[in-house]
Amino acid sequence: MREKLLIAMLLAGCLLMALVPGVSAQTFNNIDQNVVIKEVLQGHTIFFGEEHVDVSDCMNYNGTVFPYAVALNVVRNVTDAIKIENPKDFTLPTDKPENDWYLSPDGVVPFYAADGSAVKAFTSQEPSLKFHIWNADTDMKVENVTYRGNVARFKYDVETNLDDITTRLDYPNVGYYINMSVIAPDGEQLLQLMTLDTRSGISKYLPLTGLNVNPSAGWIWPDNTQPGGSIGWWTGWRIADTGQESDYRYGLGTYSVVALCNVNNMFKNHQVSTFTWQENTLTLQARPLSITSTSPSGRDKSFTATITGLPNTAYQIFIYDQCPTKLTGKICDRPPFISGDRTQLATSGIVLDPDGGAYTTGLKYVVDCCTQNTTIRQLVPSGDAFPSKGNAVLESGTRYYANVTTGPQGTATVPFWVDTTVNASTYTIQVQDINYQQKADTTVTVSKGAISASAMTVNGSVSSSFFVGDEIRIEGTNTDSNMTYIWLTGPGLDPCGVNLYDPTSFNPVSAVVFDSKNGQTNYWRIDPNWVTNNTPLGPGEYTIWVASVNADGRFCTCNGNSSGSCSIGGCLGVACERGVCELQKCPECGVITSIPITLVKPDLTAEVNDVTRCCCPGYPCGTLGGTEEILLKGQSGGNSCKQLQVWLFGQSQFGTKNYLLATTPLYCDSTYSFELNKGLLQANGIDLCQLTPGTYDLVVQAPGNNGMFNIRLGNTETNGDRYVLTTMPTPDSRAFQIEGKNALYGRVALKSLLDTLNQPGVDDIYVHTQFNLSEKKCEGNYDFSADRTEGNSPLTVQFNDTSYKPGVAWAWSSNGVLFSNEQKPKYVFTTPGKYTIKFDVTDDTGAVKSVVKESYINVLSSPSADFVYYPQSPAINQVVNFTDQSTGSPTSWMWNFGDGSTSSLQSPGHAYASAGVYNVSLEISTPFGIGTPVTKQITVVHDKPAADFVGTPTESSYYPASVTFTDLSTGVVTAWNWQFITEGKVVATSTEKNPKITFNNPGVYTVTLTITNNGGTSTVTKKDYITIGTGSYIYLKPGYNHVSVPREVTSSYNTLSKLFAGVDNASVPYAIYGADNGMTNWTNVSGDYEVIPQVAYRVYSTANVTIQPAYIANKTYSRNLSEGWEGIGIMAMQPTPANVALSSIGEKWDKVLAFNPTTQRWEYPIIRGVDDDKTMDPTVGYLIQMNSDAVLTGEA
Repeated sequence: MREKLLIAMLLAGCLLMALVPGVSAQTFNNIDQNVVIKEVLQGHTIFFGEEHVDVSDCMNYNGTVFPYAVALNVVRNVTDAIKIENPKDFTLPTDKPENDWYLSPDGVVPFYAADGSAVKAFTSQEPSLKFHIWNADTDMKVENVTYRGNVARFKYDVETNLDDITTRLDYPNVGYYINMSVIAPDGEQLLQLMTLDTRSGISKYLPLTGLNVNPSAGWIWPDNTQPGGSIGWWTGWRIADTGQESDYRYGLGTYSVVALCNVNNMFKNHQVSTFTWQENTLTLQARPLSITSTSPSGRDKSFTATITGLPNTAYQIFIYDQCPTKLTGKICDRPPFISGDRTQLATSGIVLDPDGGAYTTGLKYVVDCCTQNTTIRQLVPSGDAFPSKGNAVLESGTRYYANVTTGPQGTATVPFWVDTTVNASTYTIQVQDINYQQKADTTVTVSKGAISASAMTVNGSVSSSFFVGDEIRIEGTNTDSNMTYIWLTGPGLDPCGVNLYDPTSFNPVSAVVFDSKNGQTNYWRIDPNWVTNNTPLGPGEYTIWVASVNADGRFCTCNGNSSGSCSIGGCLGVACERGVCELQKCPECGVITSIPITLVKPDLTAEVNDVTRCCCPGYPCGTLGGTEEILLKGQSGGNSCKQLQVWLFGQSQFGTKNYLLATTPLYCDSTYSFELNKGLLQANGIDLCQLTPGTYDLVVQAPGNNGMFNIRLGNTETNGDRYVLTTMPTPDSRAFQIEGKNALYGRVALKSLLDTLNQPGVDDIYVHTQFNLSEKKCEGNYDFSADRTEGNSPLTVQFNDTSYKPGVAWAWSSNGVLFSNEQKPKYVFTTPGKYTIKFDVTDDTGAVKSVVKESYINVLSSPSADFVYYPQSPAINQVVNFTDQSTGSPTSWMWNFGDGSTSSLQSPGHAYASAGVYNVSLEISTPFGIGTPVTKQITVVHDKPAADFVGTPTESSYYPASVTFTDLSTGVVTAWNWQFITEGKVVATSTEKNPKITFNNPGVYTVTLTITNNGGTSTVTKKDYITIGTGSYIYLKPGYNHVSVPREVTSSYNTLSKLFAGVDNASVPYAIYGADNGMTNWTNVSGDYEVIPQVAYRVYSTANVTIQPAYIANKTYSRNLSEGWEGIGIMAMQPTPANVALSSIGEKWDKVLAFNPTTQRWEYPIIRGVDDDKTMDPTVGYLIQMNSDAVLTGEA
């Protein structure tokens, strides 16, 4: 009977196997061997399908062996019974259900213990075997598909109940009860898989068979004790590095993962899925990676590139032209760049390398480049390699690439900007995963736009000819950039262009380009309009240049190598290209157009009528005489001020006034008309009949090209003096005195005004005209004249009686003192001053008629020259103001400044071009003679210099390192004193102008430059300016960091807590790897653990931290390395090739692993004999795989 039952169970098992869909016998090969674990403990489980189990312990109670096992209902009645003939060889009948079975002596009643409870023999139960495929990277269940490179684990469901087998008495002799296998897409059965520990970086094969599963805790293959799910099947394991699909051990496709339990042949007898075995499938797919981009709508515009890949995965993105690149990084030879604030980009997962290094991303290799082992920084303009080597590249090229981490949806969008330094071309944007040799790319095309411009009047009429002084409206369209730049060239202007509003500035006028305005798209207009005489321009042919870019002097010479900001030092004394010259000659990327315009000189005309006044009492003049009109009229073209100044001078004074001045407006047609009698004479309280008949002088003055009056009347000073002012040589320079003591008037004042208006540099235009004032003769007219009215003392004057009716007696008096009774006397005035002359005539009737002329005679003192100047010790090119303090009312001045320069101004300003002692002389004169000259000495000193310098480079990972220092000081320098200081000590000095210093030791250096000349001393200090040996820095990133030290450190850093003082490690303990203690994994250590070279330390940080330890040089260390994995560091103060750093251990190593703290992943290893010329960094802790024991030695 027993044999028949077994045969039936085997047949059933074969039938079940044949009925399992999609499962072949091959699936269970090598994992379905019978595992004998048969000694069941009392009260424990026997699973359906098991055979030949030993239930001796189950059927024995206190030494009594019971022959029956019975099933009970809730009222303890026996419902079923099994007679057990041989407890050591028991097979559960197949017709029995799941149940608890109790001891019974007879199969009718159960056996009760002393406490009254039935004694359970065993439980019969259906087996349950369930597991899931788990993603160790995300700690989530895999739904049929995973991507190459993910780490997979097999997690058993808590519903699995087969762990009761582990309680059997003979289980320790076996130690497992589940086998697994993986069937590859090509049918290969895998009984072991390559695993990766993502924390330690250790990879090794682990078996799938002989598994001791504890599903009550959700047991996980391959190592349930490993925390955080960090170890699993490494689906991305490569066995070669050719860049081909065959490099991968595990090909793409669907894998079948099978778990099976055949304890006591339960699988063979009871082959039911999820009971004694389970199969899951896993499709391994290539890692998804693609990139798309928007199209820039022009330049000065943005666009984006969107990466689609795996969620939360790091990729590298970069933009280039072709491989190998032809881009130099110069203006007009560079690609679009990643835009945005670096910190804000980083919060979006877009991390740029620091401008000054280290270039963590940029030194990664380009996937599938035409040239092997090309780094990203070699493919983009970086300044590191040809053709961009040595050029001033935008932010050292770090804007042309980035490390980008996708978000939870597997996407990331990178912003780019196309400025006007980017030439029209097609560029490639590549995204790659260097770890899996994947790449995707897209292209973007940049096009140039167009620009237009026109000049017009304020009412919108386009024109090419304008008066100097006109207001010109300039506008146009620009489809190439967001800003339009405007320059002006023409007579007397810099040929490279000047600012429309300020010709002393080479910076262009800029105008914003509006998307739409005034009914036009891409519209621009300068604001305010250009008033031409606000710019000191003369008549001539001019050109307005309009461009879409600002040529800002970034080229030295256009056929040179420089492409950065132009400076005297950078250009080796060559003047920088700029403006229109740069646009026309240099490789700028803008579009440019021009407008020719003609500026016509302002014009001025004036005419005035002669006047015969009628001042007789009664007939024929009437009761009110002197009302005749004196009409001045003409035109003034190009006069933006819309007004004129009218000066009137007589033979002497107008009563107490030395001159008369008025302003008159222009009509809209630029003509004017001004009536002098009312507008000038009567407005100042002067009656035409009070004037002496004769010739009067008019000066009509208009602003010239610059639209302002260069010659004008100053304000009255507190002492009553008032001056005519000129803008030459400086604003508000005094031309001559016209009111107050020693003031000029009459023809002398007229001459001084005309001389001032004719002075070189004065822009005003004027017309000098005259009118004659005569008198209608009538009875009773009495008058007199003099041959001269002004002169130096002693002054001889001949007076003449010019009366219409002759007299019989005469009396002449000066300031009330009678000096003659002759009709035509000659009189000598010996005392300087002004004299009022009274002439009394007695006619034949005895009547006395009087004629009085106020201040008619002006006797001047003999002039004597004198002057003062300020400042007393002027610097080179500093304006010295010379102030005339001569006596005797001189009317002309001649200055000789001792350097070949002269001036005819009364109080000029002058600047000396070089230092020295100069003799300054002043000669003066009046219309009546030459005065006494004077000579004084003035000393001109050098300007105090201003120290400045630049060093190139300022940082070096390597040493010895040479740094060239360039003096950028301003002013005359006669001596240089350089000092180079580290740790408070001067380690080098130089007296050269531009020294080249070699730094042999690593450290941070402060540089001081002191310069001198005879004008003073200037010192500049740049603290911590030069950093040599940055390879000795320790750079911590957020997360785990593996570090080492390349030299013995000082006592301030010789423990872990000292070395990492101030680092927030979130209470994560320090750890070491290896270190001669026989350990084969990371071991936690305390903060007082000693820091020495050649040891790999692990430290956790919550932030970016840079540490610069202090080192002790010339120390030798050695490490005993054992076969297997060890943690090491190298003894070198700069990046060193692995085959050099590890030369002391020869060929006793296979590969070196470096942990990337940025990505928190292991980099691809350095393999001996394959790529061992790759460099190892001084402060990085590495894992090395030794193939035999060796001693690592080093000295630094």
